[in-house]
Amino acid sequence: MKTTTNEKAIGRFIQINGEIDEKVRAIRNALENHFEFDCDEINWGHVGTAAEINSQLGQVLEIILNATR
Repeated sequence: MKTTTNEKAIGRFIQINGEIDEKVRAIRNALENHFEFDCDEINWGHVGTAAEINSQLGQVLEIILNATR
């Protein structure tokens, strides 16, 4: 039986969703552990890193929300 292009696309889409899920879980774990930073040693560099992560995640969320419209 010949696989259609749409069936291949669906399979790849599901595979990528699994990869995204793994990354989201890793992000959640990192957040729960404060990115493994020692709270007594957090400085403005860490704040900048957290702000950049927040900005990039905002961009990702915007892409997701716009893709569903």
